[in-house]
Amino acid sequence: MFEKFIVTLLNKEGASQFEKSAATLKRKYWWKNIKMIIIMCAIIVILIIIIIVWAGNK
Repeated sequence: MFEKFIVTLLNKEGASQFEKSAATLKRKYWWKNIKMIIIMCAIIVILIIIIIVWAGNK
């Protein structure tokens, strides 16, 4: 009975650690995703500006 309690306690501890590391990983990739979106938007804006300037000089 006591062994079962210890195993359950260890499983809960492992699950808690897994949840913490999963949350950290989720946050890390969320930031990477946001940075990529910002970079893509900046590139699109730069391309639009180049096209407008190029079309205006014709």
